[in-house]
Amino acid sequence: MIKYFSGITFTFLLLLKIVSGQTVSTEIVAFEIYADSVLRSSESRWTDYPKCPPLTKDILTGLKREFSSDSVKFYFEKLESMNVNHQIDYQSSMNYFERNNYTFALLAMSNHSNPDIRTFTMMSMNQRLKLRKSDNLSSTMSQDDIIALRFLIYLFEYYPKFISGSENSTIHGNYISNIAWNIDLLTNEKLTSGKYVYTWYKNETNYLSVMKKWKEHLPKQ
Repeated sequence: MIKYFSGITFTFLLLLKIVSGQTVSTEIVAFEIYADSVLRSSESRWTDYPKCPPLTKDILTGLKREFSSDSVKFYFEKLESMNVNHQIDYQSSMNYFERNNYTFALLAMSNHSNPDIRTFTMMSMNQRLKLRKSDNLSSTMSQDDIIALRFLIYLFEYYPKFISGSENSTIHGNYISNIAWNIDLLTNEKLTSGKYVYTWYKNETNYLSVMKKWKEHLPKQ
């Protein structure tokens, strides 16, 4: 039954991408379904938070390449294993990915359905980028930096900037703010001045101006 359902999902997703004009490979579509099943494993527990968007083709391709290491696959799959308290031991996965510089696995983690996991991953990314900037004054972005920047902008555009609920709003605000701070660090901009999104996000005109400046750092496609 599971194989039958997966087959239907695969066929539907492949047709959807073809109809939308996307160039796809069946291998990437199959991998997307697999990665999605891990990252969304706890989605039903977090209905008060926005659902995560699909991973982009760049992230999926990079993640699949990192899966040449069996350890990456092992630690990635730990992100769907909940204990009796319905918690996920994500820290060991994050530590392993960071220690071995598995960029795409970390970017995928930053899009996990559990708001704590994606928030702490994004916060950790912020600390690593700060350390990197202090050690290296070069403003040149690597190819992986460009992919990360494009993905972070994609996330920032997708998510609502504010949600209701006291605790929910605080957690989501931390997540969104860290995305913006990481974009500033990658681009060497200071558009948010390290302020939380509810402080610098004034209006749509202000928001579009910031987005335009960030996107100037992306190569033309």
